Amino acid sequence: MASNTDFVQYIADQCSQAGEIMAKKMFGDYGIYCSGKDYFYIADVDDRDYLSLLVRETCKALPDPKPKKKK
Repeated sequence: MASNTDFVQYIADQCSQAGEIMAKKMFGDYGIYCSGKDYFYIADVDDRDYLSLLVRETCKALPDPKPKKKK
């Protein structure tokens, strides 16, 4: 079942201390991105401090995105 937009905004707000948060609609649901990095699944979304820490630390561990080739 797809998430509703209010829930997606709630998740983005919960992660807001981690960086620039963006939600993209994909495959009938949403992917949450932090500062352009890849997405991941999080089941517990109610602890704002934990969630923001998790996102920040994950982003530190990820490689920078590859530049897109010009067409």
